This record gives sequence, C-alpha cells and structure tokens, in this order.
Amino acid sequence: MKLKNQLTKEECKEYFYHKNGTLFWKNDLSRYTKKDSPVGYHKSKGYYQVRIRRNNKVFIYYLHVLLWNYYNGIIPDGHEIDHIKQLSNGGLNVIDNLRLVSSSINSQNKKTRSQSGYTNITKSKTNSINPWHVRIKKFKVTRCFDNLEEAIEYRNKMRMQFGLLPAIDK
Repeated sequence: MKLKNQLTKEECKEYFYHKNGTLFWKNDLSRYTKKDSPVGYHKSKGYYQVRIRRNNKVFIYYLHVLLWNYYNGIIPDGHEIDHIKQLSNGGLNVIDNLRLVSSSINSQNKKTRSQSGYTNITKSKTNSINPWHVRIKKFKVTRCFDNLEEAIEYRNKMRMQFGLLPAIDK
C-alpha cells in the first residue's frame, strides 16, 4: 500500500513536538489546532486522525503514521504501521507500540470472524470425536483435535513455524 502525501521526519518536527508519549502542536494553525494542544481526534475505525492544511489543501493523516514519520521518516511502499497492542478504541499510539510491517503481515492481526472465536480454528457440528479443526489455508495446514487447548497449541506452533504473527482471539 502506498501512502500518499506523507510528511517527512523534518516536516513532522516543524508541526509537532513529542512529550510523554504524545504529539503536540508547535503553533496555532487554526481555531481547532492550538499551540501545545494534543494532536488528533478520535474518528475512523477507532484510530485517531489529524487534519493538516498544506499548500491550500487539507490532508488527513492517521496519528500513528505521523508518530512513526516523526521518529523514522517516510514509510516505504508496501509497508504499513502496525499497533503491537490494540485497545478497544483503536491502537495504543506510543512509538514503542508501533512497528513497520508488510501489508500481508498487518492483515493477520485482524480479529477473527470464526464462530469459535479463535483465529484458524473452527468447531465442527458433525464430527463429535475430533470437533476442533485447525486450518491455515495459505500453508495448507489442516488438522483435527478432540479438545480446544490442543488445537490452540498446534495452531500457535504452526503460525510460529511459518513466521506468522500470534493470533488474536476473543
């Protein structure tokens, strides 16, 4: 994924300063952005957004992307910023909780839609002997278990073996 109109590390430092894990505005830029006030507002998908007017155009950025740019510069093509620890209202926006990952790795963090509540694990309604099924399609892994604990342990082992992030369950 290519991020357009990213701010460079230098541009970020023109707009913001960082203190106690938070970005603050360096100057009054509008009636909504006051000097020394925290940057961002809670908006989309639980993430904080920031509006910045540049060259008579308004750009909207995610706060975690600006925080990454502030410390590390431009995000390379094909990469995204991942929150290591998620909160119920979005990610924890501190630099130690952010990492640069590929888009495919970041998509593995999404919460499961499995009815069992466990990523890569389903419960069979017809197989009562081994009802718990572990399936990691990308690597053609399929195995059945008679209890959930064994299924979770195997799933975690396989995800680690294939270099996948730990699963996010209920």
